[in-house]
Amino acid sequence: MLRIIVLFYLLAVVSALLEGDVALQDVFEQVAEDNYNPSHMNCSNIEGSGKGCYECYVCSDAEVQRQRSRGKVKTEFQLRDNKCAKTDICCFSQSQNIFRSGGANCGNSNPEGYPRRVRDALKSVLPGEYPWRAWIHSKSDPNVPLCAAVFISEESRALMTSAYCIEQYPEDSMVVRFSKDHYNLYDVRKVYIHKYFDSETRYNDIAILGLKYDESLPPWVKPVCRSETKGLFATSCVAVSSDDYYVNTVIPQQSKCVEGNIPLDNSFICTIAARNDYEPEVGGGLICPEEALKSIYYTAYGITLYRSGTTSIMVHTNVTHFHGWIQDQIDKLLELSK
Repeated sequence: MLRIIVLFYLLAVVSALLEGDVALQDVFEQVAEDNYNPSHMNCSNIEGSGKGCYECYVCSDAEVQRQRSRGKVKTEFQLRDNKCAKTDICCFSQSQNIFRSGGANCGNSNPEGYPRRVRDALKSVLPGEYPWRAWIHSKSDPNVPLCAAVFISEESRALMTSAYCIEQYPEDSMVVRFSKDHYNLYDVRKVYIHKYFDSETRYNDIAILGLKYDESLPPWVKPVCRSETKGLFATSCVAVSSDDYYVNTVIPQQSKCVEGNIPLDNSFICTIAARNDYEPEVGGGLICPEEALKSIYYTAYGITLYRSGTTSIMVHTNVTHFHGWIQDQIDKLLELSK
């Protein structure tokens, strides 16, 4: 996919304005790698009109249709190189971009915990610090969690987790707890396991749980955000161990993660963590902090599954890959609540 980010700053009807021509000449002088003489670059130009910041693709790219299917308005430009060849570019104003889902309150952490308390160690995670953390229990043994889960929707009371963890348990046999110090248990009312989940290969290892509305949730509980775009190379993320310690991870080039000389399936995302670091809890989130204006919000890119052998590679369900499916299950839960 050829992706071009073009910044048009107060640039209107580029091909018709002298100022636009001067600005474009400056741009092409900077990016020309073959030492072309600017006087020989009379054809190098951008034709079209627009104002603001755009995310652009070659018009034949499949991403263009995907963006339009989400209701975004397309603006077309033409790029002409120094040999006068034309390329049609389809652009979408970044003012239309929403790269995460989860509602206005998603992804907000409580750095000092809830209620506030002192951190025991440098890598300790405080109770309530990540207010989307949750644990799934069997009613027959409510003291030992089956695995962790991630709260993703307030309206539907939805959580996501590993399907492998809960596939053997009927939905009415499970309860959810939002704190190891808070003993309220919340009944599960519905479970959706991906229909292509394979317990042997762990492909499509994802499940959505919906909670009953009988009781109010703890005041600190808030959903994590869900990304609509894949995690970028070298993004720093964090997972949490079952004994509440940070596990620092980094998203590598996915082509570098192989198991038995077989590349990872698209339903997975891998990260790199130190071999001697804490082990992330299964079903918990691969959470990546992102800056927005003056705040930091946290976005879930994965559901932790396992460490690949004795390597430093951690394998997670690729949440972005299942974005549409997750939203469909959230919508189903909302319909059930009516």
